Amino acid sequence: MEEQSLSGLGLIENRRMSRAAAAEVAVIFLHVPKTAGTTLNRLIEWEYPLFQMYSVDPVFFRWSASHLWRLPPQRLKKTRVFKGHMLFGLHKVLPQPAT
Repeated sequence: MEEQSLSGLGLIENRRMSRAAAAEVAVIFLHVPKTAGTTLNRLIEWEYPLFQMYSVDPVFFRWSASHLWRLPPQRLKKTRVFKGHMLFGLHKVLPQPAT
C-alpha cells in the first residue's frame, strides 16, 4: 500500500533518478592526516568496487598524485571514487561532477 501511495506521488521515480544521477557523480575523499581517515578509507572500500577507485598512496604520494592528474578523461570518467592524501582541486580536472 505504501508503494502505491509513493508511486502515485512520483516519489519512487524521483528516488530512482537520484540514484542514477548519483552514480555518475565522483566522490573525492581528501585524507587529512590524523583525522580518522584510515577508518573512513576502509568504509569507502567496503562500499565501492576496487576497480572503480583511485587511491593516492601515502608512501608514494608524489608519484600517485601526479599520475592521477595525468590520466586521460576516459579513465577518469570510469572512476567513481578518488581517495587519499592529495591536494585540493582534483574536481577541476574531472570530466564528471564530483562531491
